[in-house]
Amino acid sequence: MLATLKKERVWYILLLAVIIFGVYQSIKPQVKLEERLFSEAQEKIKKKEFKDAVILLEKVVSFVPTSQLGLESSSIGGQITFYETQEYKKALFFFRNIIRHSDNHEKIKAAQEKIAEIYYEKLSNYQQATLEFSRLLKLEAEEEKIQSIQQKIAKTYFYDANFLQTISEVDSFLLKWPESVKAFEMLSLKAQAQMSVKKLDDAIKTFDQIIKDHPYNEAIEEVYLSKAQCFEEKKEWDKAIQILKEIKSKYAQPEIIDMRIKSILRRKEKKKF
Repeated sequence: MLATLKKERVWYILLLAVIIFGVYQSIKPQVKLEERLFSEAQEKIKKKEFKDAVILLEKVVSFVPTSQLGLESSSIGGQITFYETQEYKKALFFFRNIIRHSDNHEKIKAAQEKIAEIYYEKLSNYQQATLEFSRLLKLEAEEEKIQSIQQKIAKTYFYDANFLQTISEVDSFLLKWPESVKAFEMLSLKAQAQMSVKKLDDAIKTFDQIIKDHPYNEAIEEVYLSKAQCFEEKKEWDKAIQILKEIKSKYAQPEIIDMRIKSILRRKEKKKF
């Protein structure tokens, strides 16, 4: 009888232990999947195993894109894919998640800036870069940065061979900021666009404006060279040679000027026959 009671007591104790364990398991904090993945990603980053970390961070963002952990993963993932692994399409995934779900204006602006930079500098997708810079423009308030964005928009049109729109963008820029420190670069861009569409007389006028307004710019000799090229393309050989002779003494490599002059003289002689 006593043995039976002892045996039953043991079973009661075991049953109670099972119940207590079950209750503990049900109430103890559970590590969520995204938290475990994020923690694993951090360990990978410490070991500089960046590609593996990116895979884990992608999963976190996919599981919980709107959560604080998802946004933090987007920020870290964007930096790693941009600077460390150069996986720019994955970087776009991370930065776009910040734009969609963050409520922090500065973080949204920084992400949009990176997206525009990726299309412009890394992927050379100038049409998309134009769109992304236009979006960035709506987020920016500082005039100096607005000017930089407008300048890049003009360049995206130039690199996309949309030269007439380039000219329009430059004119719009200079109408707003005629005294901008970027005026020399913008006028140079306009002149190159004019040359590209064979508006040589217009390009010469733009080069003359640059020479008048920015005579001491460190790149002014290149402006003279481009102006000479315009006259050369117009087959006004003597005017081209005159410009080249005027800048020869100031040019860092005068032998290049001599070669240009000889080339023009040969072309001029051939035209006689």
